[in-house]
Amino acid sequence: SGIEDVSPARHIDVAYAEQLAQAQQEGVEVLAYQADLSAEGMFLKSPINVTL
Repeated sequence: SGIEDVSPARHIDVAYAEQLAQAQQEGVEVLAYQADLSAEGMFLKSPINVTL
Protein backbone atom coordinates (compact mmCIF):
# COMPACT_ATOMS: atom_id res chain seq x y z
CA SER A 1 0.00 0.00 0.00
CA GLY A 2 3.02 2.28 0.15
CA ILE A 3 2.51 3.24 3.80
CA GLU A 4 5.89 3.98 5.37
CA ASP A 5 4.90 5.73 8.62
CA VAL A 6 1.96 5.42 11.03
CA SER A 7 0.78 7.38 14.05
CA PRO A 8 -2.23 7.34 16.37
CA ALA A 9 -5.24 9.37 15.20
CA ARG A 10 -4.77 12.14 17.75
CA HIS A 11 -7.68 14.13 16.28
CA ILE A 12 -10.00 11.20 17.11
CA ASP A 13 -8.67 10.16 20.54
CA VAL A 14 -6.21 12.51 22.23
CA ALA A 15 -6.10 10.42 25.43
CA TYR A 16 -5.10 7.28 23.51
CA ALA A 17 -2.33 9.11 21.64
CA GLU A 18 -0.96 10.58 24.87
CA GLN A 19 -1.12 7.28 26.76
CA LEU A 20 0.58 5.44 23.91
CA ALA A 21 3.41 8.01 23.88
CA GLN A 22 3.75 7.72 27.66
CA ALA A 23 3.86 3.92 27.45
CA GLN A 24 6.68 4.18 24.91
CA GLN A 25 8.60 6.58 27.17
CA GLU A 26 8.27 4.03 29.97
CA GLY A 27 9.78 1.27 27.86
CA VAL A 28 6.91 -0.30 25.89
CA GLU A 29 8.03 -1.10 22.35
CA VAL A 30 5.43 0.15 19.86
CA LEU A 31 5.49 -1.82 16.59
CA ALA A 32 3.68 -1.63 13.25
CA TYR A 33 4.09 -3.83 10.18
CA GLN A 34 2.97 -3.91 6.59
CA ALA A 35 0.80 -6.98 6.07
CA ASP A 36 -0.69 -9.08 3.29
CA LEU A 37 -4.34 -9.99 3.88
CA SER A 38 -6.06 -12.85 2.08
CA ALA A 39 -8.68 -15.52 2.63
CA GLU A 40 -5.88 -17.74 3.94
CA GLY A 41 -4.87 -15.28 6.65
CA MET A 42 -2.74 -12.28 7.48
CA PHE A 43 1.00 -12.35 6.85
CA LEU A 44 3.33 -9.75 8.34
CA LYS A 45 5.90 -8.22 6.01
CA SER A 46 8.28 -5.38 6.79
CA PRO A 47 8.20 -3.04 9.79
CA ILE A 48 6.74 0.46 9.48
CA ASN A 49 7.98 3.49 11.41
CA VAL A 50 5.69 4.58 14.27
CA THR A 51 5.60 8.32 15.01
CA LEU A 52 4.18 9.36 18.37
